[in-house]
Amino acid sequence: GGGELNGDEIKKTEEEKKLLEATVKETRAFLESLKTMQDHQSYMRRRESDHRAVSEITNERVWKWTVAEAVVLVALSVYQIMYLRSFFETKKRL
Repeated sequence: GGGELNGDEIKKTEEEKKLLEATVKETRAFLESLKTMQDHQSYMRRRESDHRAVSEITNERVWKWTVAEAVVLVALSVYQIMYLRSFFETKKRL
């Protein structure tokens, strides 16, 4: 008959089937690796974003503390100068 396969054709079809199954298996493994890589990238992006936010908050706090410290130092310097002037002015009067 026209629809029947001989031994060589059956062997060839079985080899093609095995090759196709191996290709499908490798493709699935590749897709799984790709998904793992995408998950890892997403995690790293999230982690970087979180660390950047912490860094920016810390930088802002350090900046505010530095400004406050400078204001206090200037205020104390002005107070000391005024106090010393009044001290010497008092001494001159006596």
